Amino acid sequence: MSKREKVLLIILAIVFVAGCVAIGYAKWSWISEKLGIAQKNSNSNSVVSNANTNTNTNQNSNVSKVTPIVDPGVTWVNPIRLDDLGLFQQIDTFDCSVAEAEYYKVANLKDGGEIILTKMVCGMGSTSFFRFRKDTAGKYHLIIKNSSETDGTLIDSALADYGTKTALDNSTVYGSISSPDAITDGEGNIFQKKWSEDFFTALSNAKEITQTSYGSIYEILEASQAANASDISLRSFYLKHADATVTNYELAIKFMSDDQIPNVTISGSKNSDKYFTSIIAAHCGAGSSQSSIVLETAAFEARLAEAGAASDGSKIYYLKNSSDPITKAGYETYKVGRDTDAMSYDSFATAKPAFFWQDPFGRYIIFFNQKYAPLAECGKPVIYLYPTEPTAVSVKVDVNISKSEPKYNQGWNVLAWPNGKLQIGQKAYDYLFWEGKGKEYPVIKDGFIIKSEEVKATLTSQMIQLGLNDQEIADFLEFWLPKMPTTPYVRLTWLGTSEMNRLAPLEVTPKPDTVIRIFLDFAGLENPININPQRLSHIERKGFTLIEWGGLLK
Repeated sequence: MSKREKVLLIILAIVFVAGCVAIGYAKWSWISEKLGIAQKNSNSNSVVSNANTNTNTNQNSNVSKVTPIVDPGVTWVNPIRLDDLGLFQQIDTFDCSVAEAEYYKVANLKDGGEIILTKMVCGMGSTSFFRFRKDTAGKYHLIIKNSSETDGTLIDSALADYGTKTALDNSTVYGSISSPDAITDGEGNIFQKKWSEDFFTALSNAKEITQTSYGSIYEILEASQAANASDISLRSFYLKHADATVTNYELAIKFMSDDQIPNVTISGSKNSDKYFTSIIAAHCGAGSSQSSIVLETAAFEARLAEAGAASDGSKIYYLKNSSDPITKAGYETYKVGRDTDAMSYDSFATAKPAFFWQDPFGRYIIFFNQKYAPLAECGKPVIYLYPTEPTAVSVKVDVNISKSEPKYNQGWNVLAWPNGKLQIGQKAYDYLFWEGKGKEYPVIKDGFIIKSEEVKATLTSQMIQLGLNDQEIADFLEFWLPKMPTTPYVRLTWLGTSEMNRLAPLEVTPKPDTVIRIFLDFAGLENPININPQRLSHIERKGFTLIEWGGLLK
């Protein structure tokens, strides 16, 4: 072999080896790339899985679209229970139970101070939170704008050692524990504030559903109390704050007007009727923070037929089958208070009393026509006035009044005497009486279960605890005893002044020194049930006193 041929052979060998190396590298790169993509996809699936676990039913993936509020210089901690700090004193005009106050440390401040949370039961069992900023000198400043009660002139008199140990702070606001009247999540869904508060640990089966700048919104489902309604749940929303407290909210439905008339077109006609978002609205209020919903299932969707559209372009639905269990549940609600003049079931079903709309979280909300609502009103609330001297008094009730005595006329203007007698012109009255529909009716969760034969004695004892006098108790029993259920057991639940101020706001001039408002919600039971016992209390009657009692009339 010549020298030239040897050189050529060596060059060919080098080219061959280089080619093999290049092909091998390319193949290795291709395999690596595929493996990398596979690994990436594997990681991505893991993230998606985690995201689905964390956001549950939220289809909007709006977690990244909100910027959490951060309070500079504040480090929030899990609530740490403290000994009684004695920051409040019990006074006659403060209806919170100071003896039962609970204190928690919930944050450290950069300057060495702390944020202290006080939990108290107020009124007939409502939870209220009072938040203090403890400075480095050991003084506690009540943060009015981050507390349940915002009337500083009332609270400062209830603070212990005011000016020395305690003080009012009317300017500080910590955003991450604030509860605005309305909040928006990352997809533009609006939630409106209601009024109940509690610790997050008090919620059962809470499911995070979306996030806002103020914290996560959790969905709470409860079994419906409606008959034939096994597939209906009651839903509430709660905002969880940085200090582990929660505030009740409800979803704002964009096509629902303030007067409860949904802006929808049904079967080609524009709607003009009012609707509840609950199928069990057997109360005397215009609404509640709970909605009746049907869990999103293909089985339920198969029961629906398109009925029209809302003003935002979303679809609304009717039930296909007139014998659907939900229609039957609605009929049982409709019959409440209609012993003799209720329409037949067939007529009720033909009238299409409810429509359905799927909200942004996949839940089907029931809209129940108020024409078929149960006949329940705030039954005979009566108002007594006891000024310290003869006084001209103006009284207004912000409700839809159906009956009154004397005639309401946009309000009552009376001459009130210290013995309780009321005078309008030449006529005298013992009290002011009204009936009608109020505003927000609370969710009933507490009460007393008693035997029917114990009703009179129990009511008498409880009204003494609530601060009523003998005449007021006698008037109450005369009206309500004949209306008590005859079932073996009865549930009794009292609404107090704070609940009544939301259900039926009063405007009284001049302003009374003492206000006691009570309202009885009751139900007949064939068998006893478990219910949280209610706490009853009252404030001492001093100065110009207003007393009101009433009950749920079905």
